[in-house]
Amino acid sequence: RQGDPTDLGAFGLDEHGTLGVEPGEAFGQPALEALLRGLVGRIPAGRVSTYGDIAAAAGLSSARIVGWIMRTDSADLPWHRVVPASGKPAPHLHSRQLELLRAEGVLTRHGRIPLSECRHRF
Repeated sequence: RQGDPTDLGAFGLDEHGTLGVEPGEAFGQPALEALLRGLVGRIPAGRVSTYGDIAAAAGLSSARIVGWIMRTDSADLPWHRVVPASGKPAPHLHSRQLELLRAEGVLTRHGRIPLSECRHRF
């Protein structure tokens, strides 16, 4: 299934979702995008990960890099499963993101996603 975001091999990733690059080691933007897309694609329905979780799994020092790539290239990914560390969706995504998560069984408490219950760990 070429181009399938859940097929890690399609993005050059190994079974652990990595490119064989040590944390802090430099690699190109296409490889980074492939790595992040592969990680986001691995978040199962009914679970969420934070931008920081994904950054840590990719060996990145900043969750902002994940946010930037998600903002520019995530239409075909389960973008709604990626949330800020606060568990509160961004205002411009709030309604749509919570609607998609609710359809997968993820409910909020006081406007926040309970990360302790539904957080996916890589």
